[in-house]
Amino acid sequence: MLITWRDVKKDWSKLPNLITLSRLLLCWVPAAVLSVNWDYESRILMQWTMLYFVAVLAATDYLDGYIAKKRNLITRLGTFLDPIVDKIFSSAILLAICVSTSNPIVWAFAIFTTIREIDIAVIQFITIRKGKDANVLYSGKVKTLALSVTIALLLLPPGVWDRAKYVFMALTFLSELYSWIDYVKVYTKRIQNVSEYFSNLSLVRYFRGNILNGE
Repeated sequence: MLITWRDVKKDWSKLPNLITLSRLLLCWVPAAVLSVNWDYESRILMQWTMLYFVAVLAATDYLDGYIAKKRNLITRLGTFLDPIVDKIFSSAILLAICVSTSNPIVWAFAIFTTIREIDIAVIQFITIRKGKDANVLYSGKVKTLALSVTIALLLLPPGVWDRAKYVFMALTFLSELYSWIDYVKVYTKRIQNVSEYFSNLSLVRYFRGNILNGE
């Protein structure tokens, strides 16, 4: 069992979890803003604005963890939510970037990143359900840093550091691919059943059995 409705009702209002949930809600603002058909000058202004907005949201990822540790507010809900929200956050911002461009390379990068994030989340769920450690691997931390830099660059208006955007997309792609292989290799050893990894790619059983029933 990972989390129940009892955990949700008890812990959702704690400050670190409220910060995490606010990041989950607000990460969709850039996609909404950049999907508007602005004139050229307004779009440039909006892209700079969204760059600062995303930077502030990204900083809350450190803030919620700091508050949780400082005030001893680490909860099962927070431990459950934080990595999920981080993955949704990066995917949502990439979606925002995609809706503002027709560049097929950016779209391909965003799709690959999103698929990887979903698969890693599934691997971690399965590992936790088996009572094993689902800590972030070093390769994942490197990937997160590279992806953060790439997202920041992609939020810049066209014509600003365009070459750097492609260089960092390539480097991030390589780090994502390496960490993906690393996670599959390390975590399937932990659960000691590779076939279970493939047979449990759907999380329906988990949500139906644990969360919805409140066990």
